[in-house]
Amino acid sequence: LVLAQPLVPTVRPSIEEGFVSTSYGKKERAPIVRLTQDASNTCFLTVVYPYKHETPKISITAQQIPDLVRPVGGKYRATVSITITHTNSDQYCDELVFLEHQIHENDSLVPSCTDHVCITRTGRDGRPLFKHHA
Repeated sequence: LVLAQPLVPTVRPSIEEGFVSTSYGKKERAPIVRLTQDASNTCFLTVVYPYKHETPKISITAQQIPDLVRPVGGKYRATVSITITHTNSDQYCDELVFLEHQIHENDSLVPSCTDHVCITRTGRDGRPLFKHHA
């Protein structure tokens, strides 16, 4: 399992001792991943990627607010790119575009109740593999 998140200098990651219970009364050791940031409004983007054999390389890029948010047809959009590369040279990039966000006076991004996301996956050659709207 790989956990990845964009580099944000004000976010402090830590790993603590914890446990998971796979059945009643049985505890197994497991790490607790904690991300901490001092802010009145914030947004965490974390990719959880399970894999079977070799560990893939994952990179996440997100533009900073206010560059992150641009009006498009009266709505706001935020774009995040996630690139996953496997050792067998298989690589693909997922671009997530979040639409219909509200902007507060302090430039914080707050999702509305009707958020929409468009996910586009491209291969190493830039060829689109699929597109999904939710």
